[in-house]
Amino acid sequence: MIVAAGGLLLAFGLGLFLARQALHPLEEVTNEIETVATTNDLQYRLVEGDEDELGRLRRVFNRLLRSVESSQSLQRQLVVDAVTSCALPSRLSARTLRCSRARAN
Repeated sequence: MIVAAGGLLLAFGLGLFLARQALHPLEEVTNEIETVATTNDLQYRLVEGDEDELGRLRRVFNRLLRSVESSQSLQRQLVVDAVTSCALPSRLSARTLRCSRARAN
Protein backbone atom coordinates (compact mmCIF):
# COMPACT_ATOMS: atom_id res chain seq x y z
CA MET A 1 0.00 0.00 0.00
CA ILE A 2 2.81 2.41 0.87
CA VAL A 3 4.63 1.48 -2.32
CA ALA A 4 1.50 2.21 -4.37
CA ALA A 5 1.06 5.57 -2.67
CA GLY A 6 4.73 6.39 -3.30
CA GLY A 7 4.39 5.36 -6.95
CA LEU A 8 1.27 7.49 -7.32
CA LEU A 9 3.02 10.47 -5.75
CA LEU A 10 6.03 9.97 -8.02
CA ALA A 11 3.77 9.71 -11.10
CA PHE A 12 1.93 12.87 -10.08
CA GLY A 13 5.18 14.79 -9.54
CA LEU A 14 6.64 13.58 -12.83
CA GLY A 15 3.42 14.45 -14.68
CA LEU A 16 3.39 17.94 -13.19
CA PHE A 17 7.04 18.45 -14.15
CA LEU A 18 6.45 17.28 -17.73
CA ALA A 19 3.33 19.43 -18.10
CA ARG A 20 5.23 22.52 -16.99
CA GLN A 21 8.08 21.72 -19.37
CA ALA A 22 5.63 21.25 -22.23
CA LEU A 23 3.83 24.54 -21.51
CA HIS A 24 6.98 26.63 -20.97
CA PRO A 25 7.34 27.67 -24.66
CA LEU A 26 3.69 28.75 -24.74
CA GLU A 27 4.26 30.82 -21.61
CA GLU A 28 7.21 32.54 -23.32
CA VAL A 29 5.05 33.44 -26.34
CA THR A 30 2.31 34.72 -24.06
CA ASN A 31 4.80 36.88 -22.14
CA GLU A 32 6.14 38.37 -25.39
CA ILE A 33 2.63 39.15 -26.63
CA GLU A 34 1.75 40.74 -23.28
CA THR A 35 4.86 42.90 -23.59
CA VAL A 36 3.70 44.14 -27.00
CA ALA A 37 0.21 44.81 -25.63
CA THR A 38 1.60 46.71 -22.64
CA THR A 39 4.15 48.82 -24.51
CA ASN A 40 2.18 49.31 -27.76
CA ASP A 41 5.46 48.68 -29.58
CA LEU A 42 4.20 47.63 -33.01
CA GLN A 43 7.74 47.35 -34.36
CA TYR A 44 8.56 44.52 -31.94
CA ARG A 45 8.71 41.09 -33.58
CA LEU A 46 8.64 37.67 -31.98
CA VAL A 47 11.42 35.22 -32.84
CA GLU A 48 9.61 32.93 -35.26
CA GLY A 49 11.29 29.69 -34.25
CA ASP A 50 10.59 26.23 -35.62
CA GLU A 51 7.98 24.92 -38.03
CA ASP A 52 5.72 23.73 -35.21
CA GLU A 53 2.47 25.21 -33.91
CA LEU A 54 4.23 27.78 -31.75
CA GLY A 55 6.40 28.88 -34.65
CA ARG A 56 3.27 29.27 -36.74
CA LEU A 57 1.61 31.28 -33.95
CA ARG A 58 4.64 33.57 -33.77
CA ARG A 59 4.67 34.08 -37.56
CA VAL A 60 0.95 34.86 -37.64
CA PHE A 61 1.30 37.30 -34.74
CA ASN A 62 4.22 39.03 -36.50
CA ARG A 63 2.08 39.32 -39.64
CA LEU A 64 -0.71 40.82 -37.53
CA LEU A 65 1.73 43.34 -36.03
CA ARG A 66 2.91 44.35 -39.51
CA SER A 67 -0.70 44.78 -40.63
CA VAL A 68 -1.64 46.93 -37.62
CA GLU A 69 1.56 48.98 -38.01
CA SER A 70 0.78 49.56 -41.69
CA SER A 71 -2.81 50.50 -40.87
CA GLN A 72 -1.65 53.02 -38.27
CA SER A 73 0.77 54.53 -40.76
CA LEU A 74 -2.00 54.87 -43.36
CA GLN A 75 -4.27 56.50 -40.77
CA ARG A 76 -1.58 59.03 -39.88
CA GLN A 77 -1.08 59.84 -43.56
CA LEU A 78 -4.85 60.22 -44.02
CA VAL A 79 -5.00 62.71 -41.14
CA VAL A 80 -2.04 64.66 -42.56
CA ASP A 81 -3.66 64.72 -46.01
CA ALA A 82 -7.01 65.80 -44.56
CA VAL A 83 -5.45 68.62 -42.55
CA THR A 84 -3.43 69.75 -45.56
CA SER A 85 -6.43 69.72 -47.87
CA CYS A 86 -8.52 71.65 -45.32
CA ALA A 87 -5.81 74.26 -44.84
CA LEU A 88 -5.13 74.70 -48.56
CA PRO A 89 -8.53 76.22 -49.52
CA SER A 90 -8.31 78.78 -46.70
CA ARG A 91 -4.85 79.84 -47.90
CA LEU A 92 -6.12 80.08 -51.45
CA SER A 93 -9.15 82.10 -50.32
CA ALA A 94 -6.93 84.54 -48.44
CA ARG A 95 -4.70 84.94 -51.50
CA THR A 96 -7.72 85.45 -53.76
CA LEU A 97 -9.10 88.06 -51.38
CA ARG A 98 -5.79 89.94 -51.34
CA CYS A 99 -5.60 89.84 -55.15
CA SER A 100 -9.18 91.12 -55.43
CA ARG A 101 -8.46 93.99 -53.08
CA ALA A 102 -5.27 94.85 -54.94
CA ARG A 103 -7.17 95.00 -58.26
CA ALA A 104 -9.88 97.15 -56.74
CA ASN A 105 -7.37 99.75 -55.57
